[in-house]
Amino acid sequence: MRLPGLSADADEDTTAAADERRAVTPSARWLPTGLFGLTGAAFLALLVGTGYLGRYVRPTSDDWCMAAKERDWGVGGIVHESYYHLNGRISNAFMSGVVYMGGGWVTKVLPALLYVGLAIGTAWLAYLLFTHMSVARVTAMTAAGATGLVVAVTTAWGAHSPYAVVYWSAGTISHTLPSVLTVVVAAAALTFRRRWVPWAIVLFAVGWVDATLSEAFMATCGTVLVVVVAYHLFYGPRWARTVKLSVAALAGLLAGILVLYTSPGASSRRDVLTGKSLTAPAAAKRAIHVLPHMLHESFNARVLVPVLALGILLALLLPALALSRRAFTWIVASCVVLPFVMVFEVAVLLGMGYGFNGWAFSRVWQDFLIPATMAFVLGTYLIAGRLLTMLAPRMRFSPAVLTAVAVLPVVALLYAVHSHADTARGIDRQMAHRATAWDAQSARIKTEVAGGAVFVTYTPLHIAGLAEPFKLKPWRRDQIGQCAATYYHVDQLFPPP
Repeated sequence: MRLPGLSADADEDTTAAADERRAVTPSARWLPTGLFGLTGAAFLALLVGTGYLGRYVRPTSDDWCMAAKERDWGVGGIVHESYYHLNGRISNAFMSGVVYMGGGWVTKVLPALLYVGLAIGTAWLAYLLFTHMSVARVTAMTAAGATGLVVAVTTAWGAHSPYAVVYWSAGTISHTLPSVLTVVVAAAALTFRRRWVPWAIVLFAVGWVDATLSEAFMATCGTVLVVVVAYHLFYGPRWARTVKLSVAALAGLLAGILVLYTSPGASSRRDVLTGKSLTAPAAAKRAIHVLPHMLHESFNARVLVPVLALGILLALLLPALALSRRAFTWIVASCVVLPFVMVFEVAVLLGMGYGFNGWAFSRVWQDFLIPATMAFVLGTYLIAGRLLTMLAPRMRFSPAVLTAVAVLPVVALLYAVHSHADTARGIDRQMAHRATAWDAQSARIKTEVAGGAVFVTYTPLHIAGLAEPFKLKPWRRDQIGQCAATYYHVDQLFPPP
């Protein structure tokens, strides 16, 4: 992998200062590895717990509809309905059908698969970066592993609606899967570099899939790719491998959104939302109004504290990345500005899709939270590393001093683990209680149906504010209730007296 500006045109003085600052005695070489290992182990324990809680996942909201449709129609029927009648999101419909094959057991392992995948993909990208510096392989691996784990756990438990973006399959397929797929494939494309044409085809396909999974992620991912291409077009090399692959991914995004937008299902959805959704100018105006609130809720302390602490820790324990002034300025500016641009894009699209209060669909915020978190880590590392490099000739930092200072961000990261663990314990109690009640109620209903009942009572089991039967009245408007009735093979559900 060749990073923009990572070449001989970097300041020689800067590189020399970095080398002087990083001179480490053999007896101290294990300390960075140990601190990264401690951080990674703490976040790994929480990631294991995240996967363990998947055993308590039970259907709610859209799950009722997808479970019933997969059983009765199969995956092909779900895709057909989505393309011709619902919204045109072909990949989203396909994955929804796959997740509910075999009775829905995949919904229990999907959270672990997605966030382990995100951790692996992010760690892979970080390792590619760290191997360009004079870092021991073990240290690079532990630093990369810690980076991947911090990003994965932070975007899961630091999110505004953790349950909806971790355990609710309708939310994770739409707004977590695209980031995971893109990060893993991007890392693979940067690693296996023999021929660019096959990878261009793969990235085109990934772009198409991303666009037909989530329109919001199409916008955020496309913005990042445009910035990458623009840098190379302005400063060269203009037709580098990175540019070709980025253009292929952009072409895939455009092809996917074109297929989605021109589908009969998308046309039907626009007809249904006529009078509810906002025009583009009105949505932009509304987005400007709600932007401060979205920023406050999404980039909260549970996200910023571990992200900034990790960036500082990387800067303290690893060499500063040797970048030209132009590349440094471009990358840092992108890491700072792009997250805010992506928040604005998502707010506009939510207004156009769901109306005046569409911005409140916080599960969609994951489309910008994951790339923004990665950008904040990289930006913090670059800024802190450059500051330390500038101060090194004057302050004469010793490895012992840097290691002692590194304890502070490690403490902040461990505090973040504690905060995320508290959130996880709260959701654990809710999920375990709901799973017990759901299993008992489902067994009762199935027993009554086996005895010939066509009308049964159902007690709504709410979690994370997601819809349950009887949310809408009368019954003919209650789509979730009708799906739950179909799931149990009954004509209608009734609330308990």
